[in-house]
Amino acid sequence: MTYVIKGTSNRAATCDECGKDVQRPIQLETIDLTGNPLGHRTYVGVDCAATRTRRSVKAVEADAARADRAREADARRQAEREAFSRRYDQAQLEWLRETYGVTTIDEASEKTGKDWIEIWTEARATLTELD
Repeated sequence: MTYVIKGTSNRAATCDECGKDVQRPIQLETIDLTGNPLGHRTYVGVDCAATRTRRSVKAVEADAARADRAREADARRQAEREAFSRRYDQAQLEWLRETYGVTTIDEASEKTGKDWIEIWTEARATLTELD
């Protein structure tokens, strides 16, 4: 079986390999020979992770820390995208209210007879400062 280190878990667990209690278990995911995940994760202590991955404890700890940082960075980027989306949606709603007195592009299209893409393009051009 081949494994990839997905990081650590913040919750204490019992090692799936040896049964010992582990404070910060290493998350291992099984992968096939081409590197595709098989969807099965196990939680093991660092020594058992080193045995399963055939790597040193130091290398396992470094890979787990790297995976944790990558996961945290992904979460930050996702939060930033969601915050931008909320700001943009709010700005677009305000623009529609001020410009056409409506709350959706479809309503603006019906009210003006313009195609929705034309209204969307106007909004996009006006809201470029948010990008």
